[in-house]
Amino acid sequence: MVRGIILLTTIIFFTLSCDYQPVYKGIKKLNLNLEIKEIEGDKNINSIIQSELKKYSSQDKQKNYLIKILSNYDKIPISKDITGKVSIYRSTMMVNFDITDNDNKESKKITIERSFTLKNYLNNFEQINYENSIKKNFSKSIADEFTKKLLSLK
Repeated sequence: MVRGIILLTTIIFFTLSCDYQPVYKGIKKLNLNLEIKEIEGDKNINSIIQSELKKYSSQDKQKNYLIKILSNYDKIPISKDITGKVSIYRSTMMVNFDITDNDNKESKKITIERSFTLKNYLNNFEQINYENSIKKNFSKSIADEFTKKLLSLK
């Protein structure tokens, strides 16, 4: 009984005394202007990345970056069943960012890649919806990782 009270008190003490702050607290207040110069590759991926990057961009910022985006999405068969139909795919998304700093015309390249293994569904509608949700999630995570890497370049 005494052990339980001491354990509960200790847990409450450590939980209430920690200084919790969200990781993305100040990311909306970036001092950047991201101008997308050129986009090539998968249209769905590019539109999602472009809309995610627009969240962080504003015209009245100090740092100006020109960005060139090249995206690639591949769906490679890994395994086939007895009849020869593909049963497992490897879905790979790779996005290359070519960043040019407007101030000193310095160019840097960032490549981000994501891959995922997925089963082939019998229903094509489910398969297409599942792939589109994977593309959307990958695109958002790539855009977030790109902004983090861009901030670390400063």
